[in-house]
Amino acid sequence: MNSIAGTDFRGRGSETVLTPHPGEMARLLQLPAGAKITDRVATARQFAIDRNVCLVLKGFRTLIALPDGTVFHQIPPDRPRWPRAAPATFSPG
Repeated sequence: MNSIAGTDFRGRGSETVLTPHPGEMARLLQLPAGAKITDRVATARQFAIDRNVCLVLKGFRTLIALPDGTVFHQIPPDRPRWPRAAPATFSPG
């Protein structure tokens, strides 16, 4: 990510996949250090369109933005975590 930050890099459409975490995305956008992206969907969409890439923006809810402007959202499951198995119980028998 650092090698393309601050450049006019353009990808080859969905063949080019970038997977930045929020800090790397801020660098790609040349935001000041510590700046937070407030509208992740709009930012991911516009970056993917402008740079002609498939962008997988990692974070609490990962986003996938395609060069045509389509954005897929990670929908959290009904349960935040899978249930853990209870400890095994053995009965003499």
